[in-house]
Order: sequence, then C-alpha cells, then structure tokens
Amino acid sequence: VLTSVLPYYTCFVATPVECTREFVKEVILLTRSLTSDPFTDTIWGILTAPDKETAFSIASVQDPLLIKNVLATCPISLSKCSSGVIFSEINQCESFVKDAISSDVNPEKCPSDVTELLVDKLNQKKGEPIDLMITSGHATEHDWNIGFGYKGGKFVHKPDSNELIGKDVLGNILPIKSANPKVYIAAGNCLMGHIEQKGPCMALSWMKSAKVIQMIGYTVPTWFGYGGWGVLKYFIEMAGSYTLTQAYFANTQSIIHQIGTSTNEEHIKGCKHDLQFVAFYGDPAWEARLADSSIAPNLYTITCIQSKKKGRYKLTLTTTGSGSWTCTEADDKTISPGREPVYFFPKRLNTPKLLKGKLILTSLFAMFPLTGPFKAGTVIKAIIEEQPQLTFQMKHFLFTHYPI
Repeated sequence: VLTSVLPYYTCFVATPVECTREFVKEVILLTRSLTSDPFTDTIWGILTAPDKETAFSIASVQDPLLIKNVLATCPISLSKCSSGVIFSEINQCESFVKDAISSDVNPEKCPSDVTELLVDKLNQKKGEPIDLMITSGHATEHDWNIGFGYKGGKFVHKPDSNELIGKDVLGNILPIKSANPKVYIAAGNCLMGHIEQKGPCMALSWMKSAKVIQMIGYTVPTWFGYGGWGVLKYFIEMAGSYTLTQAYFANTQSIIHQIGTSTNEEHIKGCKHDLQFVAFYGDPAWEARLADSSIAPNLYTITCIQSKKKGRYKLTLTTTGSGSWTCTEADDKTISPGREPVYFFPKRLNTPKLLKGKLILTSLFAMFPLTGPFKAGTVIKAIIEEQPQLTFQMKHFLFTHYPI
C-alpha cells in the first residue's frame, strides 16, 4: 500500500505490546524500501500510548507547539532557546539558566539533589510550562539516573503502573503530573525508547504523566551517539528551522549518507547501529519547533524559489556565520551546525532531477552534502526540475493493525 501511494507522512498506530524494538527496526527498514534510493521515503512516526485515556489525550492535541521553555540535564546550546535551565549531570550543584528577557546564559549554584526541582518544573509549580525536555545519563526501561558524574535522585515509574515519579536521594516520592503538551528527547539515554511488552516502562510513563506528545529515544544501550545527539544539531542549533519530526528525519538521512560515504569502518559500524535503534514516537504530522532565536542567529538559511518555468526551482544556501558541517565525534555537543543542511519540500515532488549544483535529491528533501569548516557569506546554489504533478497526492497516511 505505501509503495503505491507514497504518502508524505505515515503514522503507524500500534499498541504497546506491538511496539517491540524489532517493530521499530521493521518500520525503519520498511520506510526506506519504497523507492530505489537508500534514503527514507516517507516521514514516519509510531503513535502508541499506555491506555485509551492517554491515547485520546495525545490525539486531542492539534495546535502546533512553539517551544519557549526548555528543561535539560545535559549540554545543549541554551543560548538558542527563548528560556530554560540545564541542571548538570556531570558537576553536582551546577546549573545554567537563561530567561526570556536576556541573551545571557548564567551559571547558578543549585542543590546537590535536583530531583524536586525537576519535578516542580514539570508540574509547573511556578514559572512557565516546560515545552521540551532533554536528558542523557544512565537509564533503563524502568528508571533514569539524574546524576551521571555523581549520585543523585532518579525518575522511575510506579511498580505496577505507567505513572512517572521522582525519587530523591533520601527516598522521598515526588509524583509527576504535568498537564501541558511537550516533547522529549532522550538524546544520550540507554533504553529510554524501548517499550516493555510485559508491564510499565519509562517511555509510556512519560506519555501518561508528563503529556509527552512526541518522543525520541534509543531502544537499546547507546554507545555511539550520532542518532540521539544528532537530532539536536538540527532542532536546537538551527532553532525554528526544523520541526522535531524533521530534525529526527534529517539526522536519519545524515546517518544514511555517512554510511554511504565514510571510509572509517568504526564510524560506519556506529551509524548502522544508530540507524536501527532510535525510535520516534508520536504523530509525525504534528508540529513542534523552537521559537526563532534572533539573539543567537542560525548559521545558515535555505530558500527555494520557483522559477518562471513551471516545475523548476532554485535552492540557495547562505551561511550567516562561521562553523563546521562536520563533527569530530559522533556524540559531539559543541560543534555547530555539525550536520549536512537539509531542505524539506512542502509537498512531494514528482520525479525531481538535478539540473545544476550538487545535491542529494529525493522527492521529499534536498541535502547539501557539505563537509568541513565554513565562513560567513558562503552562497551555494542548485537548480532542480520536477515532472508535471500527479493529480493525487496523499499527505498523511494512518497505518494500523486494529480498529481506531
């Protein structure tokens, strides 16, 4: 069915019992097999939930999410965010804060155990709601250790239910009940994206207790990092340019490109691993993106303008600062933008071909296969042409094994 209709978005609706790591792997393989090229052929997501109530709660969120407030426990470019806080997982009592009225990211001393602070922020005890959470550190399907370089509290689910709770170092239980829609990136956590088939787990508990609408996480232990941390290269470093769905999709295409072009066998091995085991949960057509960061401008822009000749388009990439397209480490957290630029066509193009320039071109996207450092003022152009459009295009396809 998918091969014949080639939808722009494909949402795989599945019960938690069906959402095995093998199922995630099969979805990734299937969505790359619809055309002859090695890249992903439809922008996909897996929609699941621990129960009907949570499923309807997730499905009821229709309005796009503009992310203004971020909560993290790992290194991110907080300057690219409107506001937020990082509680360091490495250095105890260290945090970094940015508020909406300042361009500064300020270090602040925090308690040695920040479990209660994290829970209070998620529960919106005071301040603005958390729109995005990003974590790293030791984790399993059943817990997440807040401290990586020190002994801290943890998040766990209740023993017999998908209810998320904080547990501080003294053993105090802190219930998490967060009502606002948010997205969650478990960038460096092992197993956070693996859904248990025999009982409760963290992924389902994030959905139920924290109202996580979209989530990205590893279904296996992580050791390479390109698949998890790379999402931030598009989503945070290029604030506002990509939705979370697009950031995940773009990073996946970067992985595929790396597999096909790298000469480093260890790098290829790691990319092949991450390609199979990073899950995206949620409706891929729902949009969540960072608010544009005018204080810390993005390092490039891409425009696509239709020429006077029907079906012909000119893509122009312009760099606005100095950076590097290439990271020296797979799990790099400092180089910006650190990935190949990707432009998403607003609709699927019909058999596009490259007339001028250098691109990786599919009917869904164009990737500029750039490497190495760059300076501000670089302009790269390409011209593409598509065949006359078909009369029918499917935008959003729902794939389910059971009645809705």
